[in-house]
Amino acid sequence: MSLSAFTFTLSSQKKYLCGLMAHQIPDDGTLLPLMEEFYTIQGEGFHTGKAAYFIRLGGCDVGCHWCDVKESWDAELHALTHADTIVANAVKFPSKAVVVTGGEPLIYNLDYLTQQLQQQGIKTFIETSGAYPLSGNWDWICLSPKKFKGPQKSVAEKAAELKVIVFNKSDFEWAEEHAALVSPDCKLYLQPEWSRSKEMTPLIVDYVMANPHWEISLQTHKYLNIP
Repeated sequence: MSLSAFTFTLSSQKKYLCGLMAHQIPDDGTLLPLMEEFYTIQGEGFHTGKAAYFIRLGGCDVGCHWCDVKESWDAELHALTHADTIVANAVKFPSKAVVVTGGEPLIYNLDYLTQQLQQQGIKTFIETSGAYPLSGNWDWICLSPKKFKGPQKSVAEKAAELKVIVFNKSDFEWAEEHAALVSPDCKLYLQPEWSRSKEMTPLIVDYVMANPHWEISLQTHKYLNIP
C-alpha cells in the first residue's frame, strides 16, 4: 500500500470513528443532550424567588470567558436523553414551571419538549443568548445576549425579559444597544457578573437610579447557596 493510500485509509477510519462517537441528535428534538436537571428556586431576573424545575442542555459555541458552567459547552459529554423522560421527571415536582437553559438550548429543536411540557400543564421558560433561531412554545423568553455571538432579531423581538451581564463599564452602552432590539414591554435587567460583583454592583445601582427603565438582577441563588 502506498503512503498516500495508507494516509487516506487512516483518515477515513478516523472520520468513521468520530461519526460513531458523535451525538446523533434527531432533528425533531425527541433526544437532547441533558447535562443536569434539578428543582430549585429561580435566582435571577423577573421570576426571582419562584420555585422552578431547571433543565440544562449541553452544547454551546458562544464561549463567554466568564461562564460559570463551562462544562456545558461540549454536548458530547452529556448523555442523550429522551424528551419524554425529561418531561416525566419534571411532572414529579410541585411547581408547574420549567426553565430550559444551557449551554445554549436553541441549538436544538425544542418544539417537542415544550409541547409535551405544556400538555402536562407546565409553563415553559427559556434563557438563551438568542444566537440561534427560536424553536419551542414559550410562556417566557429571557434573552441574555453575549458579545461573542449576538442575538438574532427574531428572538430579540419576542423576548419578555432582557438580562444583560455587566462585566465592565462599557457594558452599559452595550446594554442600551440591545434594549433597542426588544419590544417596549420587555423587562430590562442589569446583572453584575459574579466575580466582579463588588466592583460592578455600585455602578449598576447608580446607572439604574439615573435610568429607571432598567432594574437590577442579582444571582440570589448564589447568596442562598442553592443550585
